[in-house]
Amino acid sequence: MAAGALALVIMVALAAWIFNAVRDSFRWRATSQYLGRVGMSLRDYSKFHGHLPYPVVTQRINEQLAETKLPGETDRPLYSWRVEIIVYLEAWHGVWDRSQTWDHPANRQLAELSSFYAYSATRAKGHPQSFLDSNILAITGPGTAFGDGKEQPMALKDVPPSTIIAVETCSSGIPWPAPGDFDVRTMPRTICARDGRGISSWSADNKFHVLFADGAVWSLSEKVPFQTLSMFFTVSSASRHNREQLIGPYTLHRGL
Repeated sequence: MAAGALALVIMVALAAWIFNAVRDSFRWRATSQYLGRVGMSLRDYSKFHGHLPYPVVTQRINEQLAETKLPGETDRPLYSWRVEIIVYLEAWHGVWDRSQTWDHPANRQLAELSSFYAYSATRAKGHPQSFLDSNILAITGPGTAFGDGKEQPMALKDVPPSTIIAVETCSSGIPWPAPGDFDVRTMPRTICARDGRGISSWSADNKFHVLFADGAVWSLSEKVPFQTLSMFFTVSSASRHNREQLIGPYTLHRGL
């Protein structure tokens, strides 16, 4: 290969590397900011309602929140907590039909509000093309801040600061307005698995983000053991362990 052609190939490869590095850096910082905004919105919601949103808003829960009687099945799942806090998250003045499910035609306008939850722009198979998959899932189940859906979630002010309430995931397969999160009883016990399920990241170096109850967002290395991280999923366990000692050594960046 001629020297000129070789130099051109090297320059193109270098330009591509720089472009990818800059893009990844931007997306990595944006992810931290997105989770931070979600944390602030959860705080505002909790202050107003006295507790965190229910992981899944059913018709029965909706009636309790809105103090209105709705027709139909009382336990019909309607939408996720991600929809419930959208008015705290974005400057949006639209209205969705609380009596209908997230994918009902009346709620199609929700597709315009995916940026804070669905930054990887992937879609689950078999779901409407307009809804992107969520890259932010809550930690739910017995003993967590959000609870298991059978009882009222906790007030955020009563949750130990080191409790992990939401995490980043690469391939959730869950449209962002739809019910679905990480239940501590059934979630994949993996960190940055190759298939993108479970706690994971789109980042090439597999650093991922977690959101704590105090609003702090930490970027962590894939080397953190799942068993160690899971000590901060439930309220009682988080209150007994020191996140600086156990998670601190794996921290790459801290936001908020």
